[in-house]
Amino acid sequence: MNIIRLLKTSQIYNSCLFIYYAQLINDQISSSFEHELNRCAIDNLEKLLEIIHNPLSSFQINTRVLKEILRSNSTELDHFLHSISTDLIAKLYYACLACHYQTIEIFADSLKYMQRCLQQRQNIDNIKQSE
Repeated sequence: MNIIRLLKTSQIYNSCLFIYYAQLINDQISSSFEHELNRCAIDNLEKLLEIIHNPLSSFQINTRVLKEILRSNSTELDHFLHSISTDLIAKLYYACLACHYQTIEIFADSLKYMQRCLQQRQNIDNIKQSE
């Protein structure tokens, strides 16, 4: 993204928020264009982790984030889930259920893995609390 590159080269490191509005009025342009536009700055879970762990950031769950997480490969998903808190895993998992993503076949395996990871982390947290 050119704006981010410009800020970095100018050594400006303060928190930034970018908002865009676009209306696609040309029927000849593929509907996948919106998906590509949405993935310009955050195209993998590692970049999402940067936002989540940035103390200046105010991370919010949305459907785009949930789909990005559920579409990721198993290695990336595993790393992501082990890099966030149990509380955030729970929020993501229940947000997926609220969106009925368990009914979408391409998300099923990732959602089941997220559920197992959440249960394991909650069990570990419960053991630590009882000690």
